[in-house]
Amino acid sequence: MKQEIMRTFRKAVTYGGDIYQLEYETYLHHYRKWKEFNGKSAFPISEKSIQSIEIDVKINHTGMMKKICNEAAKGDETAPPDGASLMVKAKH
Repeated sequence: MKQEIMRTFRKAVTYGGDIYQLEYETYLHHYRKWKEFNGKSAFPISEKSIQSIEIDVKINHTGMMKKICNEAAKGDETAPPDGASLMVKAKH
């Protein structure tokens, strides 16, 4: 997952995109740094903007877990259960 996140981030950087909302996260958690950049120029995002990645997966309900576990034991590939979510946190 970490490699996929970095790959998509690098691709977005080449197009000038902020797909993981680093500017917004900087605004919320590092307001003084954000204030330095706000209005002067575009928010500076580069491949070095993400130093590390933490992945926190939360399953909102386990209604499908028994079925998924049984299918996984049989070797069947399945999608994540309905209600599963992924949160990506970038550390600056």
